[in-house]
Amino acid sequence: MKTSGTYIFVIVGILAIFSLSMISCTNSLQNKSTAHSDTNPRKAEAIKKITKLYNKATYNRDAVQSILRIAEKDTMNFESYIQLADLTSEFCYNTLPLTNIAKSVFHAKVETEYFKTLGELAVMRLDDLDKISNLADAISKVNTYPNTDIEKEIQGLKKTANFKTIDEARAYNKSILNKIMKTLPKQTKTTTL
Repeated sequence: MKTSGTYIFVIVGILAIFSLSMISCTNSLQNKSTAHSDTNPRKAEAIKKITKLYNKATYNRDAVQSILRIAEKDTMNFESYIQLADLTSEFCYNTLPLTNIAKSVFHAKVETEYFKTLGELAVMRLDDLDKISNLADAISKVNTYPNTDIEKEIQGLKKTANFKTIDEARAYNKSILNKIMKTLPKQTKTTTL
């Protein structure tokens, strides 16, 4: 009997620690999201635009929705979220780096245009995408904008991109989409938010 009582005590202790950690995680997200509340007009406009992108998206709807959910909890960098959701809904490839960038945007300490640049780079590259996600993480930790070291890293990634412009990447994407559309049956129903 004494042994089963010990097991119960250990199980209750583990559950208590798990519950406290979940509350802590939830509170950290709430603290950031309630800093400016829903009265932020830039946030409201961004949420509206991303929702429209979701409703129009043919591809990557779940990823667009993930970006929307992250943006709803944030207090800044809304133009980055809009651009990331737009690229995610437009391009049929490299969705994971785009959503990883959105996660880094949430942790950013300053308002910055770097995330928008990284979003474009994520679709201008076909390989070494970990570099994009790692740089997004580094950007989220900087305290100043602009930052010379970050700008050098971005320039290095641009030089080695598969496509030199976003328009070249769009042309490549269009060719892929044309091939995909020829193989897929027509969609009959779309879910909206």
